[in-house]
Amino acid sequence: MDGTKANFSFDSESQTFSNEYVGLSDEQRDALVVVLRQFIQKSDQVSIRSLAEVFESGLFPTERRERFRRSRDAIDRELDSDTLIVSDGEKLTYRRVLDIYFNGVIAHRDPRKAPLADAWADGMGHAAYLVVLDLGLQYLVSSVEWLDRFCGFALEEITEAA
Repeated sequence: MDGTKANFSFDSESQTFSNEYVGLSDEQRDALVVVLRQFIQKSDQVSIRSLAEVFESGLFPTERRERFRRSRDAIDRELDSDTLIVSDGEKLTYRRVLDIYFNGVIAHRDPRKAPLADAWADGMGHAAYLVVLDLGLQYLVSSVEWLDRFCGFALEEITEAA
C-alpha cells in the first residue's frame, strides 16, 4: 500500500479542476476490504470485538487482557480520528469513510449508505477520498497484523502454562 497519493490541479484559464489517484486498483482494494471487514463486523467470529470477549473471559493473564484492551482502545481512537474530508458539513472520520465504503460499495449496498458512496466516487474529491480510504485500510492492516502476533504470543503463554 506504499505509494498511495493524489495529485490535484486547477487550470485557471479554463476554470477546470482535475485529480489523479495513484495507489491500489479497485480490485486490490475490494479484495482487501472483504478480508478486513471481518475484523470490524461485530458479529464475525474473528472480529476485534469477538477477540476482546475471548481475552475478557479470564483465560488469559491480567497483563495480557489489559494490553489487549489498551490496543483495542488505540485502534478505536485512530479509526475515530478525523480525516481531511468534509462531506455535507460533516468532518469524516476514518471509521465513517471505511463504513460507507464497506457497506455502500462492497457489501450489500446498504440503501442508506450507497448514495453517499456514489457521490464521493463521482465527486471532484474522488482522489482524496481514495487516499483517505487507503490510509484507513493501511491502518487496519497494521492493526490486524499486530493483533495476529499478539494473539499468537498470548496463546503460546497459556499453552506453556497448561
